[in-house]
Amino acid sequence: MKQLRAELWTKWRGLLSEQSQSGQTVSAFCRDRGLRDSLFYDWKKRIREGEAAKFVEVKVKESSEQRKPASRSGKRYTPLIIPPTYFKGFTPSIFEQLWKNCTDVLSTPKRVVFLGYSLPAADLHAQFIFRCGFYNQLHGRLRKGGDRYPATGASESIIVNPDQDSARRIESVAGPQIPCTWVPKQIADWLDEIA
Repeated sequence: MKQLRAELWTKWRGLLSEQSQSGQTVSAFCRDRGLRDSLFYDWKKRIREGEAAKFVEVKVKESSEQRKPASRSGKRYTPLIIPPTYFKGFTPSIFEQLWKNCTDVLSTPKRVVFLGYSLPAADLHAQFIFRCGFYNQLHGRLRKGGDRYPATGASESIIVNPDQDSARRIESVAGPQIPCTWVPKQIADWLDEIA
């Protein structure tokens, strides 16, 4: 019974991800696959609530400001961890600018190196950012008026991770026009090799 339940959850996570990446409306996606819209939305809600239930709020008491990490200029900051979930709710507007900046940076590099990053299947937001960045390398970043800057060309992508499934997820997001090289090593071993 548990295996059947796990298979159902895996199936619906895959369908939600597929619909999100397809660019189709939920109605069109469901119609093409013979699914009821209401069932799709029911599973979307279940998975969103299931993902949210995995995280528990923990309040940490800081004994002093000295515990916060400092930047090179000495400014103290509080680290922010964003969990890899299907549906992220970002209320602070700083995230909109952060994601835009990430996409802009990923739109123009000559090389992108993924050090131990697994690109979790549940992190659709990260997948979207990488897809936009890789797309923009080939077609140019968007300007405010809607036209595009000149394309900078495909970057070389190096994936340093002993886990081949992680490398395949990244290759899938990059697409066939972005050359990816999988280095099946631990980060420290790879760094020793290139030093």
